[in-house]
Amino acid sequence: MIRIATTAALLLIAASAQAASVTAQITAAEASCNKAYAANDLTTYFACYAPDMTGLFPDGRTTLGAYRGDWTKMIQGGGHVDKFDYTDMKIQVSPAGDAAVASYQADVRVTTASGKPGDTGKFYETDVWFKRAGAWKIVETHYSKADAPK
Repeated sequence: MIRIATTAALLLIAASAQAASVTAQITAAEASCNKAYAANDLTTYFACYAPDMTGLFPDGRTTLGAYRGDWTKMIQGGGHVDKFDYTDMKIQVSPAGDAAVASYQADVRVTTASGKPGDTGKFYETDVWFKRAGAWKIVETHYSKADAPK
């Protein structure tokens, strides 16, 4: 009985340590990706995504290829991210430690290639991360406008 309790306690401690490690890794990955986005660094930003990524944005579902193409065209055409600050990061880790969900609130200001405001205001973002071949990549992202409180 004591062996079972000891084994269970050790497993809980190991799981907790693994979750803390994954949380730290995802926190750092999110910081790196969001820094690249804010700096209009397309190479670093798009390296955050898995090739099979899907995204849900205010204008609909997209793939990595379509998103990369549209965003690259906008940035190369003179558009840019003016501001991207995020707060209230929450991270949930899978029991196996090979997947995590990060969600947060973002304060965004984008200028389109035509010089007009693009995404501006408060948004919610959720990124689903999978660890594949030793690397964390975003496989699903959901980005939506935050409604003003009523």
